[in-house]
Amino acid sequence: MSKIGMTLAGAALATGLVGISTAPAQAAAYTQAQVAQHASIKDCWTIIGRSVYDLTPYVPRHPGGPRAIARVCGKVGTAAFTGQHGGNTGIGRLLKTYRIGSLQR
Repeated sequence: MSKIGMTLAGAALATGLVGISTAPAQAAAYTQAQVAQHASIKDCWTIIGRSVYDLTPYVPRHPGGPRAIARVCGKVGTAAFTGQHGGNTGIGRLLKTYRIGSLQR
């Protein structure tokens, strides 16, 4: 990547235009008990639908503040997410960047 490209990519990350996905090459499957171990704003995983998300890097940038996300850390956040953001495709795309795997059945 050119120096200009790297600078633009860095700027996009710094301003929150893109998220950093920590998803492994092969998405893992997590249990609800495993997600529950990540229940703070400094280590925040949540379940939305059948997917698991690591929202930790997004917590400080959330427009509603850290408390808005804290209530779903370590828990199933489907109802909270859809109640607040349901139908918003932009938020849905942003959320996908934080997907780390699926919920194990």
